[in-house]
Amino acid sequence: MNEERQIDYQALQAAFRQESINISPAECHGLLCGLYCGGLSQDKESWKKPLLEHLTDAGALSAETMHLLGEMQKQLVEQLATFLGLTPMIPDDDVSLGDRLEALIAWCEGWLLGFGSQNGSVALSEDTKEAVKAIQQIADVDPDVGNADESWEKAFWEVVEYARVAVETVFTEHVQKSDQQPQSGSVH
Repeated sequence: MNEERQIDYQALQAAFRQESINISPAECHGLLCGLYCGGLSQDKESWKKPLLEHLTDAGALSAETMHLLGEMQKQLVEQLATFLGLTPMIPDDDVSLGDRLEALIAWCEGWLLGFGSQNGSVALSEDTKEAVKAIQQIADVDPDVGNADESWEKAFWEVVEYARVAVETVFTEHVQKSDQQPQSGSVH
């Protein structure tokens, strides 16, 4: 992945504050990821309308915020195209463990919202159902970590990995396999 394109969580958070957007960059990233896992086209334009509907009632955002969101979208598409390349957008390690856990929970909540809004009544495989259930369980975690020590930090990264693999499973099972299905009808 192009490191120049790595989106800075704090820069996106500042842009969201300036726009009075009441969700975190983590939830926004999870939402877009869920939209894609639910089957939304990954082209350069399809993401804007469903994402903006969740971000703002005003309908328009500044050019700077749209640029940051566009970069986030490009990065996410690149990550999803690379097996095991997905990285949930959460704050850096210099942020408290409790705040990073809250961001991971918000990321999972956003993912569930995005996936659910795209999925409708499509039948899911057992693997996909299990992965969605795992993401729901992470979203339901109590973010109070109390006096977090090194073992909590290790457990946190294991949960991040668990969420990442669950999402990769859904994307592989739900999107990539459906993209590889032969079209109905035959050509003579």
